[in-house]
Amino acid sequence: MIGVDFTEIDKTTRYQLLCSAVVPRPIAFISTIDSRTGIKNLAPLSFFNCVTSEPPTVMFSLTRKRDGSKKDTLINIENEKHFIINHVTKELFPQAYDASAEFASDIDEFDVVGLTALPGFKVNSPRVKESPIHFECELYNSMQVGDGNYGSSTIIVGKVVYMHIDQSLYQDGILDMSSITTVSRLGGMSYGYAEKKFDCDKETWNVTNW
Repeated sequence: MIGVDFTEIDKTTRYQLLCSAVVPRPIAFISTIDSRTGIKNLAPLSFFNCVTSEPPTVMFSLTRKRDGSKKDTLINIENEKHFIINHVTKELFPQAYDASAEFASDIDEFDVVGLTALPGFKVNSPRVKESPIHFECELYNSMQVGDGNYGSSTIIVGKVVYMHIDQSLYQDGILDMSSITTVSRLGGMSYGYAEKKFDCDKETWNVTNW
């Protein structure tokens, strides 16, 4: 095997190696708002996962801009204490990808990428109509990782307070995702679809442990 000493390689190489090895990663399409101006923001983030069910929490991390400043999404979350995570499908991906550009703070990104904003039910952040699943979240906790310069990140933990599910995906408390194509982030600039799966029901770990 080849050994790589992370203390001897640059941050770009570390990023490439980490992101190419930890795959596939779900994409959190984060929507926030600046309540003072009404400007809505969007950001697709692939350092994203669940935390636990009690309290119901999810997490993601936001990197800093190249000049070390905070991105609008992070500023909005810190100020407003809430956000919404929208599920990214194959059909939604082009607009979600376009939203990854760094727009000026006075630009409403829903308008720029051509998506429809719907009001949240329990939080003031907008949600993406074109997405089949939305998690309304309140800020639970945050932690900075790194020195605050480019390459550093802020971990955000959100408490899920409300969930919107397309009616076609939900029945009797069960979420059936087979009718939609979810996009995942892979290494480099590659993305993929979760089109193949296998089920494992061995006693080592199964639904009886939930």
